[in-house]
Amino acid sequence: MPSVVIIAIAGLAVAGAGVALYIALRGGDDESKAKFVPGQTAPDQEGAAASRVAEDNDPSPLLTSSLNKLGIRRRLQWHLLQAGLLVRPSELLALMLGTAAVGFIVGMFTQGLALALALTIVAGGLPMLYVNVRKARRRKALGNQLAEALSMMASSLRSGYSFLRAMQIVKDEMDPPIAEEFGRVLDELNVGVSHERALQHLYDRCPTGDIELVVTACQIQSNVGGNLAQILDTTAEMIRERVRLQGEIAALTAEGRLSAGILAALPIFLAVIVDYLSPGYLEPLFTTQPGLIMFGGASMAMFVGLLLIKKMLAIQI
Repeated sequence: MPSVVIIAIAGLAVAGAGVALYIALRGGDDESKAKFVPGQTAPDQEGAAASRVAEDNDPSPLLTSSLNKLGIRRRLQWHLLQAGLLVRPSELLALMLGTAAVGFIVGMFTQGLALALALTIVAGGLPMLYVNVRKARRRKALGNQLAEALSMMASSLRSGYSFLRAMQIVKDEMDPPIAEEFGRVLDELNVGVSHERALQHLYDRCPTGDIELVVTACQIQSNVGGNLAQILDTTAEMIRERVRLQGEIAALTAEGRLSAGILAALPIFLAVIVDYLSPGYLEPLFTTQPGLIMFGGASMAMFVGLLLIKKMLAIQI
């Protein structure tokens, strides 16, 4: 490979590592954190939310402009907000390019072009995989905290507090992520956003069935009236029952999930053992056309099987 290309790729890798270090260091700097700014509701689903990260002092205006032209910046921003990461989409893209470059360099200097391309795809997708894992964990944590937050709000309303003061108590007394999300709702209400829109923005950031139930209940009560404390208590009890059922289902399907993990790991484990005991025995599988066809077919069959197992174990409540 030409040395100029290698130097260029190495430069991208260094730039990506620098962006990653910048994001990590910026996490403890209150003044440099991205701020949540309420906006207007867009007509399409990708822009249906009204919160974004402030774009002042953008370190990567070229990447931001590219994402805007592709029409995916807003979608990436919502993924980051739902994961609780106050970073810009351009920073995420720079990190993905950097990790992809590192994977390409490692592959070129170890095996060759085939491994380099594979590592480029895998390494480039790792930051987005991390975002998706953070989003799933945060969504689960919100579901576990929501019932307690609603009970706390209902008790505050019965004590004579207003709806805003009840949300403030939840923000002060509970831990993230529920405290962060309620704090954002309060920030929007304090700058003049209506209750309906602020609650809709909450659902846009946390698109779960439980949050949708709470938002719908509060919006209906705001329009037609009623005992909000009783509504919140009923909703909290419903959510607790759903969480209990989800725990029972997780326990009953644990064997199936374990079996899926074993079936996925067993071929890889056996390949490593065979290659260690008989070096070169599996080489035709990766160097000949029939071997590559067999390897591709087996990998596709295993992938489809894992998807079917996951689909069968995904029980909706």
